[in-house]
Amino acid sequence: MEFIDNGGIRIAYRSFGSGPLAILIHGFPDTEETFVDQIRELSIDHLVVAPRLRGFPPSSAPAEVSAYETMEVADDIKAIVDHFGGGKALIIGHDWGGAVAQAFSLRYPQAVAGLVIMNVPLASTYNAILGANPDQQNMASYTVPYIHFRDGDPKNIEFIVRNIRDPRHRSLVASYLDGHPLQSMLSYYKANYPAPPYQKAEASGYTFDVPVLIVWGMQDEYFVPEVLDGAGRYVRHPLRIVTVPWAGHWVHRDAASLVNSEIRSWLNGLPKR
Repeated sequence: MEFIDNGGIRIAYRSFGSGPLAILIHGFPDTEETFVDQIRELSIDHLVVAPRLRGFPPSSAPAEVSAYETMEVADDIKAIVDHFGGGKALIIGHDWGGAVAQAFSLRYPQAVAGLVIMNVPLASTYNAILGANPDQQNMASYTVPYIHFRDGDPKNIEFIVRNIRDPRHRSLVASYLDGHPLQSMLSYYKANYPAPPYQKAEASGYTFDVPVLIVWGMQDEYFVPEVLDGAGRYVRHPLRIVTVPWAGHWVHRDAASLVNSEIRSWLNGLPKR
């Protein structure tokens, strides 16, 4: 792996191919290896950079919870864009990587050729849905031990990886978690995810000024499908939403060929960079 420095935060990454820049951002409990199929496809004609988020060794793992606020982590992505010459990049994110991708697109829209998010709600509406939807509150219960986790607590790795359908990937992720501290990884929940009791809230109104593709596995184990409702109100450019009925939270793995073809189709309709 190679490293990029962002003000003392070292971000590990792998790069593949050549061409326009595409950055693939993983979530929890993954590493960049979750995108093996998308890397294979996009590196045909892109320079694909797959970082390992801060908090996930061997990237730096700051102790302060505030270091994991998504707007802070977005600056790591900006450091990657700058390292590879600036300009615009295709930004793709899954899970917390999708939240970071959204934060980057809100903070640096001039650096985004297009935004793809997979099985992560829009930041514009999620807190409002969580505060009002009992089903989503029930589905969010898994986050409570994450928010309260402290070093030395049981890792409960089997619980964490339970919804990864691919047994080989599930085993790889479990091995990675077993070999590294969880505290920094779970700081994404501590810094960004509301804790109960959930409060009714208005939609934040964050509006994206970039083209957006949302890919959603409809059997998601963590989010109700209602999180997709009204997404078009918060995207100023063309928005495409693709739902995959048989896929779960890891849609990019459960339906890799379909996801890749949908990304390709969407990219073909974007203005040339």
